[in-house]
Amino acid sequence: MFAAYFVLVKEVRQHLDTFSLQTLTMVIGAAALYPFAAIEAGGLMAPIPSLGNWVWVAAILAVPGTGHFLMNWAHLHISLTVSGMLTLGIPVLSAIGAWLVLDQEMTPIQMGGMVVALVALLVVVLDRPETPTQQPKS
Repeated sequence: MFAAYFVLVKEVRQHLDTFSLQTLTMVIGAAALYPFAAIEAGGLMAPIPSLGNWVWVAAILAVPGTGHFLMNWAHLHISLTVSGMLTLGIPVLSAIGAWLVLDQEMTPIQMGGMVVALVALLVVVLDRPETPTQQPKS
């Protein structure tokens, strides 16, 4: 499904600007997930969140959404192969973030595996022949 999403977004990005695509994606995602969230919450109407909870909601929308926004922008400028390969580095970067922020333990074997993964991704991405950037269709 993720590969299909990447291919679809690459095509849609030829016709939509990044902000419109991001807005459309979030609206579709909200509509698709709302029934499941309502079931999990025990009803259609959840209690009104406190001010503190709204801060967390805003942070959840802003921080991960920024990465998706940048990726949606990049789809117009880089190949699917490069964007797909770069997303394979996300687990490594997440583990490093958990180590830095949450004091998650990492063994030397895990660190070595992460170095191997990042170097392999770097070699593959940098070894790609350059192709002309696609321009949006009028």
